[in-house]
Amino acid sequence: MLNKIKILLLIFIICASVYGQQSRTSAMGGLSYSIYDKDVTFDLYDFGKNPAWLIESEKEMWLDIDPSISNSWGNYRRKFSSEGVYDLKTGVTGVKPLSTSGTFKAAAYYSYQLRRNNFRTLKKDTYAGEAFFYTDTTSGNFRYNGPTFLFSHSLQLFDKFYIGAEVNYRILSGLKQKYSYAETTYRDVSAALGVAYKISDDFVLGLKYSVQDEQESIRAEDVNLFSIESYQYRGETYAILYRSSVVYHKVRKIKNEYSVQAFFKPIENLTLGVTGEYSDYYTKILVPRSNIIDGPEGYSSFGEYNLNMEAQYAVNNNLLVGIKTRYNKIDNWSKNSSRDLLLWEWNTETLELGLGGSYKFDLLHTVVGVEYSFIKNDADSLKYIDDRFNKLTSNDNLLKIGFETEPSANIKVRGGVNFCSMEHDLIFGGNNVSYIAYTFGISYVYFDLAVVDISAGYLNYNLKDNDLLKQNNWNTKITLRLFTF
Repeated sequence: MLNKIKILLLIFIICASVYGQQSRTSAMGGLSYSIYDKDVTFDLYDFGKNPAWLIESEKEMWLDIDPSISNSWGNYRRKFSSEGVYDLKTGVTGVKPLSTSGTFKAAAYYSYQLRRNNFRTLKKDTYAGEAFFYTDTTSGNFRYNGPTFLFSHSLQLFDKFYIGAEVNYRILSGLKQKYSYAETTYRDVSAALGVAYKISDDFVLGLKYSVQDEQESIRAEDVNLFSIESYQYRGETYAILYRSSVVYHKVRKIKNEYSVQAFFKPIENLTLGVTGEYSDYYTKILVPRSNIIDGPEGYSSFGEYNLNMEAQYAVNNNLLVGIKTRYNKIDNWSKNSSRDLLLWEWNTETLELGLGGSYKFDLLHTVVGVEYSFIKNDADSLKYIDDRFNKLTSNDNLLKIGFETEPSANIKVRGGVNFCSMEHDLIFGGNNVSYIAYTFGISYVYFDLAVVDISAGYLNYNLKDNDLLKQNNWNTKITLRLFTF
């Protein structure tokens, strides 16, 4: 037995992966509401992200070890985007039930990202919706690396009443490996508090409040004491030149989120999950006014609404039917703080309607699932400083197909394909865009001690109006889940 565990660890070292709790469904083409999966349920923790329900959602002890590696490349990208991104991540996530003391969950990860030939921008999140960009004058590689930690605890405080909390902390250091050699310190801290009340076994309600604080400090100093040219963009076309031997820039973001969750089981074979969220957040751009004081250069305000509902109905032991409804609305404006001038004002609205199902065949215990979504996106963009005004509607279609088969008692093989067509790509700006994605995975169960999931995926973007613009992405992953540690 010890030798076999060593073999599993060797496979873990050789292969790579992303976060492993949903490795089964990701290998099956990303299917979610159309299949049964113990890690993708409609409860308040999996579906509603409420830490109070962790104690009921996770009844078993487990430890996931899951490294990941991915690479993207192509010329279908935005102005300040890189030519490609190499991303490596590894770490562990563990859950430990503590009987009457509740359930504890923790995670620790380390990530390394290399953005190849990044065009001028010095900000980590260049396209975050604000009207502000910070650049120097050259293209170059940019690398980020650092740890991420998560701690979560859930407790049944009284009969049918649960409480839970979660804390996330991430810190990254970044370096542009050319010209300005800008150094970045990025810090992200978030905390969530949730409560849940179990009205009955078939009806649970939850509330959650979370706060997130991000800060990015960028500093560049020429080693030869020569001047560095940097530009503070207000909008996409108008920029202010800063020329100095030392340049400094800070981005501060605060987000508050309020959400409600519900789980229903109105009849024997029907389950529903519902979440509603409201978020308000803002971004401040700060530049030095003196040696000790940072002054506001720009301000962006966001308001976001989210409503999600998913349901499953078991027609019989073999046939499962699912539906999905999602609504999202974001309102944003950006202003120049020093002049109190409105620069940008935009809003987006998304409605998704999905229908899917899966059927389990007796042959090799095979499950085949299909999900189809119609997605309507409305966007209204008013970029006053750029004299650019757009209003458009995009009707998109997304099809997911996946399967899982069991050729032997301890081996499962999975695969899937996605196809999406978009009238307008609101992220990268293209028209008549389509992408196709392929996924594959294999799982090995070693008695009741461990499970190894290995999978891979490939995605390709194409523009019908321009065959020369393409974007590609591949990823490989492995999850080693131990049930004793």
